[in-house]
Amino acid sequence: CFKAGLKRLMNGKMTRGRKESFYSEFCRLHETLPHMDDTAIRRGPSEGELFRKILGADWQKLHADIRTRFARNPEVGEPLYYTGTMSELSSSRFGKLLGFLTMPLINGALIPFDDADFPVDIQVYSKPNCAHIFKQRIYRLHDRPPIQFTSYMRESEKGEVLEYVGMGLGMRLVLRVEDGDLYFTSDGYFWDVFGVRIPIPGIFTPGKTFLCHRNDNAAQFNIQIEIRHALFGTTFRQVGVFWEAPSREVLLKDPVVPALRRAQDEPGRCPGRYPIFITF
Repeated sequence: CFKAGLKRLMNGKMTRGRKESFYSEFCRLHETLPHMDDTAIRRGPSEGELFRKILGADWQKLHADIRTRFARNPEVGEPLYYTGTMSELSSSRFGKLLGFLTMPLINGALIPFDDADFPVDIQVYSKPNCAHIFKQRIYRLHDRPPIQFTSYMRESEKGEVLEYVGMGLGMRLVLRVEDGDLYFTSDGYFWDVFGVRIPIPGIFTPGKTFLCHRNDNAAQFNIQIEIRHALFGTTFRQVGVFWEAPSREVLLKDPVVPALRRAQDEPGRCPGRYPIFITF
């Protein structure tokens, strides 16, 4: 009857007395409804929510510092900032070849350079009305222009964790907990074209990806990434230590770290169904 009364009110077919009664009832109902504050509206997705769902009971086996770290939500317009030092960046000859060949399409995903002890900055952010989790990395290699790489993570319809690296290319990730640390292992690469994920044979990929997020303390963690090809062995390797940056302003005050691009303000929308056409 509420909908019927609203329709009659809109059509002007309600007497003045009925309008006042209807308006009073509407105000009473409005006061009883729960209200979302600005924080709730702006709240973005978190990796922790996704990982907790995927890991199930194993989530509690993670170190408490890791659970707390991933439980933080990057609100729209207020990303999370991390900074650190990459102690090792290396690639094999085959890896370098792949890196240079794929650079025009997915620049930064496969870095074909070797370096050590250089700064890296990370932004984790969300976009309005988008359930994806975006991550931008800026590698500041010695004697080279900064390399920027953006990927995003989402849950598939089947409850899988998918990470997209650009041009619709991505990989399915399997999560596990070992000694309190979080491990990711790729379980196949794909090319997402018009919403259809086309599997890519492993021999035509950089190799199987292994990533370990290991806790050092409440404020610091280290990351190790290795990509191993079935025929050519280890193709890429990254090792680094990171800590949370209190704010963007702190990074900007550091003379070693130039101004960061605001990734969440860059052109592009939520990738949705056709990620092949989305640029960051």
